[in-house]
Amino acid sequence: MHSSKFRVTFVVPRYGKEVFGGAENAARMLAEALATREELEVNVLTTTALSHLDWSNNLPRDRRC
Repeated sequence: MHSSKFRVTFVVPRYGKEVFGGAENAARMLAEALATREELEVNVLTTTALSHLDWSNNLPRDRRC
């Protein structure tokens, strides 16, 4: 079965409410707004880091939001 939804994918270095940063916050807000539209399938590809200083893996892999 073929999906009739348009796919939109965001690729950002860090993602989540716990991430502070202008570009990251703007990407999250846009992704969440677009995800409310029935005709769209929204995905976000990112790292598991919260900090841009040490890039430690803080978040679980394959987290679904």
